[in-house]
Amino acid sequence: MRLLMLGRKAQGALPQLWVGGTLTAIVLITALVAGFWTPYPADQQSIIDRLQGPSMAHWLGTDLYGRDILSRIMGGPRRPCGSGWRQLGLDWRGGCPWVWLPR
Repeated sequence: MRLLMLGRKAQGALPQLWVGGTLTAIVLITALVAGFWTPYPADQQSIIDRLQGPSMAHWLGTDLYGRDILSRIMGGPRRPCGSGWRQLGLDWRGGCPWVWLPR
């Protein structure tokens, strides 16, 4: 019975965890999708299209240099996520052997 009560408490507890997990999932999914599809290259400039509002061509508009804002938002998390996974791999390969050495 006590275990059942703990389960009920855990379901409603920590809404911040759900919000944070959802936002993290959105960023990771966006980074994965950006690897396959972005409307325009993130660094492509078009002076003719600068400071345009949202339209069918540029869903979130363009910035001062004519770069597509949606493409830049989608491409933003790719490098930090990639370097984070590389660092995790280096830590695992470098740290785990030290644990297995006899003391």
